[in-house]
Amino acid sequence: MLKLESINVGQKTDLQQGKRTVSTGIFKNPVDHAVQIGSQGITGDAICDKRHHGGIDQAIYVYRSEDYEWWNQNTGYEFTAGYFGENLTIRGIPGAGLMIGDQVRFGDISLQVTAPRIPCATFAARIGSKQFVREFNVAQRPGFYCRVVQAGILSPQVQGRLQLTDAASISSLQFYRDLQRTLTLDELECYLALPIDERSRADFTARRAKLIDRSASSVLKSR
Repeated sequence: MLKLESINVGQKTDLQQGKRTVSTGIFKNPVDHAVQIGSQGITGDAICDKRHHGGIDQAIYVYRSEDYEWWNQNTGYEFTAGYFGENLTIRGIPGAGLMIGDQVRFGDISLQVTAPRIPCATFAARIGSKQFVREFNVAQRPGFYCRVVQAGILSPQVQGRLQLTDAASISSLQFYRDLQRTLTLDELECYLALPIDERSRADFTARRAKLIDRSASSVLKSR
């Protein structure tokens, strides 16, 4: 069983990022009331940078309570629920990360895993450390994004369950690692066959096209 330990909602906030000020919804705080979850996420939760965040395939960000405990026990940080900007803080998710296509269910609500979280400059500025992106990469505890398969009302402190995909898939942790290296054509094909988020799909589709063009050019040159 899964335990929903915190529902976290953020408002639009200004954040100093280097020499510029940006608007962000990363500052999320736990709420003690039920929330509406729709196709775009939690009603009332701020999403400011819609080019890189949010949308139907990254509607909900989930982070493990166990990973916060690891950070607090093994680093100099003291993080609490919502600190990484996640919408849901959950206990009981396997440490290796769920598979792409797995679903997290709370009553009638169903959330499907689509992608890992990738750290950015705004994330580092929120933590207050220019080195945090590197630290996050080393830690290999990214959490994951979900699309909302079934919307509904979500109450705090409820029990949930996992619905595992029957198809051959790739873990969200492996996905995170693979985003940091060059993928082969076969690997790209594998990802494109999965229910990944649309931002990654567009990226992988473009990479695939380049590899195919490169291969075709090599064949022509060899004739």
